[in-house]
Amino acid sequence: MAVSAAVGTNGTGTQIPLSSEFNINGIYTDGTTYLTGGLDGTGYSYSANLLMTSRVLNGTLLDFGSPNVADVVGCSGQSITLPAGKFSGLMLLATGVEGNQVSQTLVVNYTDGTSSQFVQSFSDWFSPQKYPGELEAVAMAYRNFDNGTKDQRTFNLYAYRFALNPAKVVQSITLPNDSKVLVLAATLLP
Repeated sequence: MAVSAAVGTNGTGTQIPLSSEFNINGIYTDGTTYLTGGLDGTGYSYSANLLMTSRVLNGTLLDFGSPNVADVVGCSGQSITLPAGKFSGLMLLATGVEGNQVSQTLVVNYTDGTSSQFVQSFSDWFSPQKYPGELEAVAMAYRNFDNGTKDQRTFNLYAYRFALNPAKVVQSITLPNDSKVLVLAATLLP
């Protein structure tokens, strides 16, 4: 069952700034033409009109990048610095493209030199697999194509929640080394 995250700006959590890591133009305003390859490299993108600027899922706020520019993180095993603090969990809004991306490893590193490792499968944005730990967070009635038209089928964005050690201070997250896993938003949970 899809539980679409509410449109809104009132939610909890500490946003993880991703803008310095954005390397894919994956969200476009409806009707825009572009030559970037879009989210999947073949010209398709999420609709900014449907996605909006932020979503609230189970009380957690998740912000997206600005449309029509680099606004998605294509994973390549990079490490992203996290806001320092003690948190109970991490929530990502992400998807797989060009097929399901199975058994991907994410690592959250703590300041004491320890880490929490997670193995997660990511459904393709068109074909939800309902993998363990995966929620269909936003179901959209279409996606955009680079010539300004719409692909009138349902496309999804998924939520993933990972439990952290609340007694430790987080330092960084290492993303999967798979360019077909794409992260759009990330929030640390109190």
